Amino acid sequence: MKFLACCLCLAFVLPVYSQTRTVKALYDEYRNNRSGFESKYRNQKITVTGKIRSISVASDIWKDQDVHRIHLTATGYENFVVCQIPYKDSALLKQFKVGDMITVTGIVGPNVTDALFLSQCTFGGAPVISKKPAAPVNAPLGRYEVYQNDGTGFNYQYTFNLKSYRQYVVNGTSGSCLYDPKTKVIRFQTGNLKGFTGLYLPTTNNEKDPPTILLDAKGNVPDPGSKHHGYQFGYFHG
Repeated sequence: MKFLACCLCLAFVLPVYSQTRTVKALYDEYRNNRSGFESKYRNQKITVTGKIRSISVASDIWKDQDVHRIHLTATGYENFVVCQIPYKDSALLKQFKVGDMITVTGIVGPNVTDALFLSQCTFGGAPVISKKPAAPVNAPLGRYEVYQNDGTGFNYQYTFNLKSYRQYVVNGTSGSCLYDPKTKVIRFQTGNLKGFTGLYLPTTNNEKDPPTILLDAKGNVPDPGSKHHGYQFGYFHG
């Protein structure tokens, strides 16, 4: 009986997040319930699969305190999982490059603030080079997540669903729109985005961005060559 009780105790304390999760699944879970997410994952050992968006190399000057960071993205334009690698393990960086799909196992930090930091990272399998599919010629129908520089950073604002080239939905409310395949301009006529004008961009200056609708709340056709002051970016998510 003592042996059985000991085994039960060991089973109870084993990590419960040993299955591999995608960065996108973790990102969506975090967005849905931030406080619950932190309570669930802090100090836990987890395994994550995702695409490398950027790699930050540690400072040679502060090598005793600094770490290398491999940033994994959930959507293609943010860094949500940060794999921290000690300076002494610099040789590991030669295995990876931006765009690779990798699997990492690590310990989640005690605090989760807009990103999930992993320490004691180990990497499984060879990186897989991810090829970006060609963007559709015209704005694809489906869900767009909208971001804007609101003074504190490039932050999420809302989501709209382009149901057709004449109808869209925001927060369950439908509105009418009109998309011109020749000019790639979409004008929102009624609903929550009434008065907005968008311009579909199959590609942007950032090659990692998905198909994008650049939005101007003032109703002007956005200029993709400008500095984008005041524009919103609707990133396609299917």
